[in-house]
Amino acid sequence: MVLKAKNRYYWSTRRQLEIGVARALDWLVDPGFPIGDPETIPDILRDLPMVIAAQLEYEPCKALERLIAEAIDYVDPHADDARRTGGDPGAVKRQAYKTVMLKQMFGLTPETRGKSYDYRFGLFADDFERFPLHSQVRGYIRAEYLPDVASYLCMGAADRSPDLPDLDELENALDRIITKGLPLMPEVASAELLAFLPTVGFSESMQERVARMDCHLHRQLDAFVMEHYAEAARIFFAAAPGTKGTKVKARMQKIALVLDAGNGLDNIKNTVRPKVLEGLAWQLYRLKLEEQNRARITSREQVDYR
Repeated sequence: MVLKAKNRYYWSTRRQLEIGVARALDWLVDPGFPIGDPETIPDILRDLPMVIAAQLEYEPCKALERLIAEAIDYVDPHADDARRTGGDPGAVKRQAYKTVMLKQMFGLTPETRGKSYDYRFGLFADDFERFPLHSQVRGYIRAEYLPDVASYLCMGAADRSPDLPDLDELENALDRIITKGLPLMPEVASAELLAFLPTVGFSESMQERVARMDCHLHRQLDAFVMEHYAEAARIFFAAAPGTKGTKVKARMQKIALVLDAGNGLDNIKNTVRPKVLEGLAWQLYRLKLEEQNRARITSREQVDYR
């Protein structure tokens, strides 16, 4: 399956991987976006699980472009400065400007897309008093922000949390649900599936956890990342109107009509079903990784504060 490449790189530490990704991002600054030839994307970026998952919906160059823009927004550097300065509007404005500057570096804004390196840096370097030279601006962002962007892109690769099951196990757990569809029944709510529930600060009974996972699955199916297969995913899991309680075969026939599948049920079973499972599994996996990442950051900040 596509996502198996998540373990291709066996770095001795997560830190080494992030350094390598940051260097590859720094290299991308020179050509900027859009990237015409996917073969020019450094292997270390192309084989990141987050990039592989995005390629289920977008072609490689577009997938990487969207993820880097998403990572810059996620890092949101002005939030930390606002906290440190007590919400000083001037500090927030300056940090927000740096966020825009980072997008301009990669050619991710309308006015910089497809423009030369000199043009992109010329838009803001002269106005940035601390760093009057292009090289100084680039050096600052290389040191301050690219590591955070790299860390975001590396989620799901290397140094995975040992208490999370593999994607294979999660896909198998989701596949078992398809037989009867949603709502989720306790007999198919395996430990591998429930490990991806969002954490709550109180104890729950098994019945409560199953009910919460059922709601979680419905929400993720409503926000399914693979737009082309979104309706198929909801039908497969009996989350679409009129599919609750129906047999798998009947649901597959409905999917064939929705997708206008030329090869009928065989195509739905051998092609669409695996893609739906991969997409939903990665969606759940990524959400849990983001939750763990936020928890680590919060814990680190609390330690630093002490």
